[in-house]
Amino acid sequence: FSPQEILLMVLLKMKETTKSYLGYNISDTIITVPAYCDNSQRQATKDADTISGMNILRVSDAAQNQAAMSPYKM
Repeated sequence: FSPQEILLMVLLKMKETTKSYLGYNISDTIITVPAYCDNSQRQATKDADTISGMNILRVSDAAQNQAAMSPYKM
């Protein structure tokens, strides 16, 4: 399997699990990737997300998320 295919399988499983937990389908996603991912890896992530039938709202890296949340640490 290619990395995109593996990611697609993971995303589909996450989508299925979310549906069974919440009781409805999700369509919008925000994906967090490691900070060291390059543009081709980010694009592969976007492609897998699109193929899974979800709408990508944003692809952000973990460092951005950590920086955004640092004021809220207790």
